[in-house]
Amino acid sequence: MKPLVAIIVPIFNAEKYIVRCAQSLFSQTYDAIEFIFVNDASKDKSIELLRQTLSQYPECKHQVKILEHTNNIGTAAARHSGILGSSSEYILMIDADDYIDSEMVEKLVQVAVSEQVDIVVSDIYLEYGKMTVLYKNHISNNKISNIQGLLAETTISPSLCSKLIKRSLYIHEDCTHNEKLIYHEDKYLLLKILYISNKIVQIPKAFYHYTQYNMASSTREKTEKHFNSVLLFWKLTEQFFENKKCMNDFRETINHAKIKQKAVLLISTHDTQLRKKFADMYNDLEKNYIKNLRFGEKTMLILVRLKLFNLSQILHNLLLLKNKKAFFFNKKTYYLQKQ
Repeated sequence: MKPLVAIIVPIFNAEKYIVRCAQSLFSQTYDAIEFIFVNDASKDKSIELLRQTLSQYPECKHQVKILEHTNNIGTAAARHSGILGSSSEYILMIDADDYIDSEMVEKLVQVAVSEQVDIVVSDIYLEYGKMTVLYKNHISNNKISNIQGLLAETTISPSLCSKLIKRSLYIHEDCTHNEKLIYHEDKYLLLKILYISNKIVQIPKAFYHYTQYNMASSTREKTEKHFNSVLLFWKLTEQFFENKKCMNDFRETINHAKIKQKAVLLISTHDTQLRKKFADMYNDLEKNYIKNLRFGEKTMLILVRLKLFNLSQILHNLLLLKNKKAFFFNKKTYYLQKQ
């Protein structure tokens, strides 16, 4: 049987998690799958453990490819290698430190085939040790609204994982990945995929387990490469929409997202010097969009604008502490669920 779905898994030093991930893939209730693992120059025992796990599922051996990179080139490029090495109609991206429920592929394929769609989106479980949080996507029938929701990260997860997507969209001429983009690379590719797709549907159920290792995930430390990558992301995004002559549909959403992103970056870095260096980032937009931000975000932008960088560091520490306790009570996005 020719595989209908390719599951692509980039691997880089994932020996702690690859067995759990592989077991969840090889235990799928759907059979027409090709499994493509891309070894992105791992230096640990990830591939050895993967092969050991595969030996426990002899019926899956003919479905598995392991592609080798001699140099580490990053997740986005590794996924691209997997896409080029696949031959299936649909693609499902999985990260090596995550895992999926056994019926995920079957349920997504049922919808994709019966409704003849380009993309099937499901919800996501965020795993925090003994705590499980449900992330709900909210897909509409309006393409512009879906892209706006992705840009603002209010209705659609920016991750490619948990989404069954036609391979033809990934290899479309508009969907080449940018090697310089090391942050928001999923989001940039997904917004282009959403733009060129014809039909997208949602399954209101989660199958994908996204493992979180930091309870304060919204305040994980950001470095200079994150700031630069955000600047590049919005530049590339605006260029894409300008070329498609639809920038007016997204300008307000982009401007608001830029200011929110700036506030989040300033909050999330431990480095006061980075706040000084990027203090003027999107300053021309701040006065019009700061009113839409949360109190902590507004306060950070004001302190940086006034060059009160010592106070901004105190605020950073206070918000980090607060988010460790309050992250799970964001009513707009997350819903507490017992494991």
